[in-house]
Amino acid sequence: VTGVQTCALPIYNCVVQATKAADADYLDATDQVTITVAKASRTITALTNTVDGTTVTYGDSTSIALSIAAGSLGTGSVTYIKISGDCTVVGTTATITGYTNNCVVQATKAADADYLDATDQVTITVAKASQAISFGPLTDKHVGDGDFELTATADSGLTVTYDSSTQIGRAHV
Repeated sequence: VTGVQTCALPIYNCVVQATKAADADYLDATDQVTITVAKASRTITALTNTVDGTTVTYGDSTSIALSIAAGSLGTGSVTYIKISGDCTVVGTTATITGYTNNCVVQATKAADADYLDATDQVTITVAKASQAISFGPLTDKHVGDGDFELTATADSGLTVTYDSSTQIGRAHV
């Protein structure tokens, strides 16, 4: 058999022709086969954030890192988008903007000449941030003293409300 051809990638339809010369018993013969080479699939694995585990605190930023399965790199670009939650995504950084919803980020590696596109998602659990309340100076008070103002502030900037659990005596709040 002569005329065997090997196709170099990336060729997605390769025609191979084989020819057998005539001899004393047989006529010559030729046949062709078309080999179709499909794009390879790839898997994006271990889309993670750079903090310990996948929990961050409200107000934190976390960088999103992408790892592609070995042998499936290709040349397609990687993009990140917010799917849902209290966050924004710019480039490779997700910034937490609230604590009521977890942040779901999707990475997509675009298709190229050899590989199909691939996506993966990561859910970043958002925990509430801590805050501290500070009271202004308080002087000692005695029975019969008049009403006085309480001043307290929260380092979060949120409004402080007052409540009393006093069951004996009198408290005006």
